[in-house]
Amino acid sequence: NSPKYWYRGFLSLQSSIDAAIIETTTNHSVWEEMKSISGVRMGSSSIIPSITLEHGFIFFTVAMSFSPFMHFLSISLTREKRKLKALMKTMGLQDAAFWLSWSLLYTVCVLIMASLLTAVTVNEYFYTSSFLAILLLFFFYGIASIHFCFMLSSLLKKPKVTSSVGFILTFFSTCLSFITLVTKLPAPLEWALGLLCPFAFITGISKILHLEKYGIGFYFSNMMEESYAVFTAYVLLIFDSVLYMLLAIYFDKVLPDKYGMKYPPLFCLKPSYWCKSRRGYAGKRPETEQNHERIFNDSMEPVPSEFDGKEKKPIDDMWHQRISLFLNIYEGQITALLGHSGAGKTTLLNILSGLSQPSDGSATIYKYKLSEMEDLEEIRALFGVCPQFNVQFEVLTVKENLRVFAEIKGIRAVEVEYEVQKVLKRMDIIKIQDTQANKLSGGQKRKLSLGIAMLGDPEVLLLDEPTAGLDPRSRHYVWTLLKERRAGRVILFSTQFMDEADILADRKAFISHGRIKCVGSSLFLKKKWGIGYHLSEVCDSENISSLVRQYIPDATFTGQSENELSYTLPLENVDKFPDLFCGLDSHSGQGIINYGVSMTTLEDVFLKLEGEAATDQEGKILGSLQTPYAFSADEMEQGLLSLSDTGKATVTGTALWRQQVCAMARILFLIPPPVENTFELLSCLAFLQSYRFTVMCSIETINCFPVLVNIISNALLRTLNSTAQIRIWSHPFFFVSVITSLPGMLLIRMVGKEGSNSRSQLRVSGLFPSAYWCGQALVDIPLYLILLFSIFICSYHCDFWSFILIAVSKWLDYVQHIQCCYFHSYNIDYFFFFFQPYLHCVVFIFLLRWLEVKYGRAVMREDPIFRISPRKEITHQNPEEPEEEDEDVQAERAKVREAIASENQEEKPIIIVNDLRKEYKDKKASSVFKKRKKAATKNVSFCVKKGEVFGLLGPNGAGKSTTINMITGETTLTAGQVGENPTGFLGHCPQENPLWPNLTVQQHLEVYAAVKGLRKEDAVVTIKRIAKALELQDHVKKVTRKLSAGVTRKVCFALSMLGNPTVLLLDEPSTGMDPKGQSRMWKAIRAALKNKEQGAILTTHYMEEAEAVCDRVAIMVCGKLRCIGAVQYLKSKFGKGYLLEIKVKDPAQVDSLHMEILRIFPHADRQERVSSLLVYKIPMQEALPLSQTFSKLEAAKRTFGLEEYSFSLNTLEQAWDFKVIHRTPGLL
Repeated sequence: NSPKYWYRGFLSLQSSIDAAIIETTTNHSVWEEMKSISGVRMGSSSIIPSITLEHGFIFFTVAMSFSPFMHFLSISLTREKRKLKALMKTMGLQDAAFWLSWSLLYTVCVLIMASLLTAVTVNEYFYTSSFLAILLLFFFYGIASIHFCFMLSSLLKKPKVTSSVGFILTFFSTCLSFITLVTKLPAPLEWALGLLCPFAFITGISKILHLEKYGIGFYFSNMMEESYAVFTAYVLLIFDSVLYMLLAIYFDKVLPDKYGMKYPPLFCLKPSYWCKSRRGYAGKRPETEQNHERIFNDSMEPVPSEFDGKEKKPIDDMWHQRISLFLNIYEGQITALLGHSGAGKTTLLNILSGLSQPSDGSATIYKYKLSEMEDLEEIRALFGVCPQFNVQFEVLTVKENLRVFAEIKGIRAVEVEYEVQKVLKRMDIIKIQDTQANKLSGGQKRKLSLGIAMLGDPEVLLLDEPTAGLDPRSRHYVWTLLKERRAGRVILFSTQFMDEADILADRKAFISHGRIKCVGSSLFLKKKWGIGYHLSEVCDSENISSLVRQYIPDATFTGQSENELSYTLPLENVDKFPDLFCGLDSHSGQGIINYGVSMTTLEDVFLKLEGEAATDQEGKILGSLQTPYAFSADEMEQGLLSLSDTGKATVTGTALWRQQVCAMARILFLIPPPVENTFELLSCLAFLQSYRFTVMCSIETINCFPVLVNIISNALLRTLNSTAQIRIWSHPFFFVSVITSLPGMLLIRMVGKEGSNSRSQLRVSGLFPSAYWCGQALVDIPLYLILLFSIFICSYHCDFWSFILIAVSKWLDYVQHIQCCYFHSYNIDYFFFFFQPYLHCVVFIFLLRWLEVKYGRAVMREDPIFRISPRKEITHQNPEEPEEEDEDVQAERAKVREAIASENQEEKPIIIVNDLRKEYKDKKASSVFKKRKKAATKNVSFCVKKGEVFGLLGPNGAGKSTTINMITGETTLTAGQVGENPTGFLGHCPQENPLWPNLTVQQHLEVYAAVKGLRKEDAVVTIKRIAKALELQDHVKKVTRKLSAGVTRKVCFALSMLGNPTVLLLDEPSTGMDPKGQSRMWKAIRAALKNKEQGAILTTHYMEEAEAVCDRVAIMVCGKLRCIGAVQYLKSKFGKGYLLEIKVKDPAQVDSLHMEILRIFPHADRQERVSSLLVYKIPMQEALPLSQTFSKLEAAKRTFGLEEYSFSLNTLEQAWDFKVIHRTPGLL
């Protein structure tokens, strides 16, 4: 029971210091007198101790103990709010349901924390009070703190700002509430300050402590009597919880972020908000709307008469930052939005779905106005939305995701399971229904998002690039599904695939720079823009052009490649095609070897429209700025050719290490949140100046012992005729606990998904592990020291010189012990004690190196600091031998084995993949003790020669991305071997964008150039060259979070190209790009690989991309290679012949037309099952001669009144026999 000043040695230290001061002042020793002092604690009657400020510190800690919930909750809330919550609102989610769900989730955490705090404090401070009553007070305070965070997150939006402001306000109000421990405030002031939940909580604590002082305590039985003052604290906390929740909902509506509709500030006072009517929007359409189609009659195709009056989504002069347009969308039709990346397609769909708000104008949906808030809930009940980003809860399975969203949409509980099963079958994802969403491939996640949009059979479907990332079979499946659901519904979708728009959409709307360019069917657009058939001839004669123009004067020569001539034939001259082909057949002796014809695609229309749009934009720039920044076609081609040299990595060794460390440090300085937190913490510490801990100690009765010792010391001084006086004070280091937690807070940004993706990409680019950690330390350690010194300065500025004295004496102590160690061996323990922190640093560095070696990914270069060498994967032999392989796959496997055994490095392939296998643990267990394993890749073998682009094709979930990740070292191998040409780094464009959202494109390029080893002056030239070649000049100063999906993929490709990597790995690089961007990307890849020392692997779902870029392709299904070979070889092997596509006006004629096609082409094989579209594969022998074929097709067109038809050579997609996939079990 001794006072802490006695048994903790404080009095001994005080006595020794006083004795030393007296001896130096009076030259007289008083050590014996000071040693003779003894203390005796006098007895007293048993009383309940009074709670004062020192004990109040405990409740300060209790009040602050709920602050960590604010940090994690703010991060979770803002992540959910930005996209997923806004999307769920379009499905009918109520605001109260969203916030209450989070409140219920954290109620469990609060209850656990409140129980622990009550158990710790009740026996120490609340001797006579009820445990349950105290627990309830803590619980109400925890709930109020959570709701307080809700309100701040709705108001401030950013998670770090929310958590910091919440901490500061909690700290301030807690400190302010200490006044209630010593004095009574006026009731009105107490109620006003009680709106801050920490103040209400501490007020309640102080009331209970006053009851404890008189032995009354706090119980539910005396709540309305002696404990009435405590009851007011309960009421205040409950009132605060409700108020914070209501304010969270209010701020969420009035101050939405990027996603969400903005309500007027007084929306809650309008009767229409509380009493919703179903009147809809009535009245005559404005005159401007009626005349719009006349205004755009040159660019808009007239709507068929049967659709008059069925316009369900008229958009009236809508304007929102980048878009300004008018458009009618009709029920019973599928409408496609087309346009370049950044044209405004996603913005328009976000506005229509309620994710964004237009700056001006309106949209009317089934007579409900989007601009009227009272109509918004009715509109959302009609919608099914599939946004550009994937929609799912990562930790839930596919089936669980569908069930959750079905309940959000308001589907009755008895029908939820039936609806979920229907969507699983409809989207063909029933085989992956028990797979967690975070383990799905990109295409499978897209299917899940589309299935969520279709839950409940909505009347309006808004789909933003719904088939992006899907394999061809899945895309065709989605087309059929949407065609079947077209009747009685409004379907509006955006796409970058012109063939998809051509086949699926009834009307196409081209948007360029936010404005409508034209609207109509494919046939209307092709006729309107004067594009027809393409004629290709392989010949030796120079007189062919005159022969073609003899039959078709309007034919246009479009290009020549070696002996192949290309012409464009207008659609108006289709009736002259038989004569032309007869003429070509008759002149076969003049050098015509063979010829073919293909129908123009919607992509030709797109490129032509984009060309005109670019001309219009240049005209505007010339008229306004007089500074055009455009390049001619030759300059563009020259820019693409310049990609063959994207800088040479000339910096190596320790110079490269220093350059990488500086680059990593620069990244941390460029990312803003840590800097913001520093200033917020400093501002928080400023509040502490008014609350000195010396005050807390000075009024405690337990301080009588140090006071008595001080009186004795001063009495001794006076007896020795000295006028000096000794004063004593104590400064507890309260912030030690805060200081120890700061390093962990600095590392939070490194462990998120964004940081891990970026680090993985930097590693593949050749970043040394030691450079990464040293770059972190170069920023974090000075920042930590600044925070440390700031804490001392803000808290102890009155005694700053004392702090300096302690610091200097500490260093002098080190020097003294070093000297002592030289002469006295027993002082080694002291030396070790004082240098222990530095030894810790050395130990931790070696520990970090060991962790990098054991658990880190494979490094690309030898680390000059950690001495980590690029290691080979430890692999095991494949458990099964390949069976029933194609002969070409077997030949490739034999070639790989020869390459491995070869000693000739010059002829050795640049990439060798041998018997690659990867297994994952499946969620379902096949038995209690053993988990079933799922093989993502099975015995994959191939090699890539220098100068070759190797394509990996296949359906979603086939194992393409897994193969790429194993080559980069990001995914460990289960079995097999990967051999690469050691270059120091790889060029990798991953499927997920590894970009920092708050850094500009220019900063990304500069950082990656430094990591890859480019000198600063070379990097400047290279970055300009790449930006020009990929048309990124207008985007280099933009932060990446503001870029469109297509431009973002360009940036990722540019990062992979920096430094002339010998091995280039491109995982679906053109996903989300418009046709113009895709075409430019393909040319860039070919131009970059003109250096024959490089090789590339490209994964894609687009057969066009494979044809345009790849020298060889391999088709993967279920983790196995099904076929491999050159593009033309696979065409000849699997799909030799022509493709006939016919669009019919009357679906009732399909059967009779099908019989006619079989009469003309007896061996025709029907491919598509879409009602209005007939697609046939025609054998080559039945398609020739083309003159007779076109004569028969023209006759069929007149007989059946066909809308249009095309007859063209097979592409790779059409050549590949998809029945190979259909025969494979477990594909999806």
